[in-house]
Amino acid sequence: MNLEFGEGCSLKEERDLAILSGTQAISEKIINPSFFDLHFFTGLNDLIKGMANNRPDLIIVDFELDKSKSFQTIELLKKIPSSSLKDVPIIYYFNQTCKNPDLAVPYTLGAIDSFSWNDDFSLIHAKLKRRAIDSRKLLQLSQHSTIDSLTETYNRREFDLLFEKMWRISCRKKLPLSIVMVDIDYFKQYNDHYGHLSGDECLIKVARLLKNNAQRTSDIVSRFGGEEFVILLFDIEADIAEEVVQRMEADLETANITHINRDLPHRITASFGIFSLFPHPDMSPNQALEFADQAMYRAKKQGRNLIYCERSAPRTYKSAE
Repeated sequence: MNLEFGEGCSLKEERDLAILSGTQAISEKIINPSFFDLHFFTGLNDLIKGMANNRPDLIIVDFELDKSKSFQTIELLKKIPSSSLKDVPIIYYFNQTCKNPDLAVPYTLGAIDSFSWNDDFSLIHAKLKRRAIDSRKLLQLSQHSTIDSLTETYNRREFDLLFEKMWRISCRKKLPLSIVMVDIDYFKQYNDHYGHLSGDECLIKVARLLKNNAQRTSDIVSRFGGEEFVILLFDIEADIAEEVVQRMEADLETANITHINRDLPHRITASFGIFSLFPHPDMSPNQALEFADQAMYRAKKQGRNLIYCERSAPRTYKSAE
């Protein structure tokens, strides 16, 4: 979202439109760029990567392009476990090659609206503007129930739902899952010395660097409670999970958040516990989470500012009869 100061010192918010089209067939003549930031993509993977950290208000899909892909765009977007794109409203666009478009098809596929290249431009603009505003409002309502308001990571309730979903997928597809528990060292002493507002700023900084190192659409970063965070790394085994966590630890050292009310080093550090496994029906998500928590406490007991990794041996799965 871009913020600009317009006439009379009023605040203007531009809406982001992600446009999935074989070509830039939807010109600025059709969509008014004074209200929208346009982001063009020729393939779904490019759209997912390009908008991973900048959720658009609407996704406009070229009907003919989606037709050539067997109308799979909406279905594929909704299957991405933790992507915010799966909840972005879809609008179909009928370009010049669609002579007699069937306007009912987009709704059947799951789109909220459609428009055509020969529609009245003022009507297109008004329609997109209304849909974008509604999308932003719905996002704000949704975030209140899924996002921790301070750190902008997932809250515990949403984490539990996503963890259960990823666990089932991992069991079914026999894929690895790594769970990382993170606890900020001597955080009570930090709050006592610097005050709770500074403590909040510290949590925000730590959350940001955790998210910066867990950027795949399937990565989950959640505030677990107080100064604890939990991270789910889907389809990642222990060795790779350790590399990800080492980058987090290095970034935390680089951030150099001063903390003089503790033993050396006089900066904020964290203890990391990793539990990597191939999920299976004989174990529950809560049990796996407990193993990750135990790994984190082992890091604490061994001196803090450490990474402790537990591995669960891959199971032998019986073929279905």
